[in-house]
Amino acid sequence: MRWRVGSGEKISIVGQPWLMDSHNPFITSNSKVLRKNKVCSLMVSDHRGWDEDILRDLFNEIDHMEHDTVYWSKESSGNYSVRSAYRMLRAQMNPWRQEDNASLWRKIWKIKAPPKILNFVWRSLTDCLPTLVILQRKNVYVESVCPVCSREEESIAHILVTCPLAKLCWQVFVHGYLSSRD
Repeated sequence: MRWRVGSGEKISIVGQPWLMDSHNPFITSNSKVLRKNKVCSLMVSDHRGWDEDILRDLFNEIDHMEHDTVYWSKESSGNYSVRSAYRMLRAQMNPWRQEDNASLWRKIWKIKAPPKILNFVWRSLTDCLPTLVILQRKNVYVESVCPVCSREEESIAHILVTCPLAKLCWQVFVHGYLSSRD
């Protein structure tokens, strides 16, 4: 949840999310004076606007609205929904979400390959393969270290890219592919 600034009387300057920056809505300045004051102390009282002399030193982007209200930044309406919270958590856990990468997914699904290969690619990119790391995440009590190399945890990236056996497989595949083109 975030604050939408209106009068600024209810919002502490430091420690509450009220800046419009979607990546960091908190003030980064650590001045003791700011810690004790409300956002309204940054405003010119008779003009219902910001005290630009103070703000020039502290802020890049600010937003001024009529009333202080808390809003959910993940919905355009500002209203919290379980659906948007779920999407936010899924995006944090898996950056390959289908909704966010629609054009990429369209390209992947248009590749002329057997359906089981496309399904494997989809499962790989969406963390749907039962690796030891994912099984542990689902409270299955297994050791997460790769049984092939015993060097790293068995994640999808490790199985497909960083495991020494995976690297060897990729080298053989590329060598065979390049040899067949000659």
